[in-house]
Amino acid sequence: MVALLLTLSLISTPTDLPQTDFTLHVDVIRHVSVTQSDLDLARETAASLLRAAHVALDWRDCDASMALCSDVAHDVASIHVRLVHAISAGHDDDCGAVIQDPRSHIPGVLVYVPAVDDKVLRFRLRSTGRSDPRISTLRRGHLIGLVVAHELGHALGLRHAQSGVMKANLDEDDILALRQSRLTFLAGERARILDAFVAAAREHQSPLQGRGQ
Repeated sequence: MVALLLTLSLISTPTDLPQTDFTLHVDVIRHVSVTQSDLDLARETAASLLRAAHVALDWRDCDASMALCSDVAHDVASIHVRLVHAISAGHDDDCGAVIQDPRSHIPGVLVYVPAVDDKVLRFRLRSTGRSDPRISTLRRGHLIGLVVAHELGHALGLRHAQSGVMKANLDEDDILALRQSRLTFLAGERARILDAFVAAAREHQSPLQGRGQ
């Protein structure tokens, strides 16, 4: 499933200790109006969170028809991340979900933009939000990026955690950590992401470029 979506390469460090560097391709499809500045902020936020887990994010902005996508076409399959004007049935507070195409079995991600907007507003209106500029200036793009990174973690096999990117319910401390670049995937989660990419490469006999060089 996930194996179809992954491009894997291994790059040597100056000390000849292999440093893994994976690329995850996503097409971010807008079914709701989102400003370019918020899309850019979302991309930067998601890329920063995934980079700490040694995953590079190849993000393309697309419209709902997929007729307009930034940059050139991918030469590999990609995860579709859909920004939708909807809420999760029975879970109004959920900001995202992982779905699966029944035909291709490729996972996709939904980002529930109304729930994101509601959370941004609630954080801003809390006492901490009114007194701390790092929360009072929280934008939709910050949380969209965090939701994308969180749901991509689920797509790679991660479960909810007590802290970090995979925490189920955010609080003010998590937002402060996000704004200060302290929010991250946990060490065990990074190891499981590595295992997912390596298993995908072995299953599909993908080349491990640069290994041992």
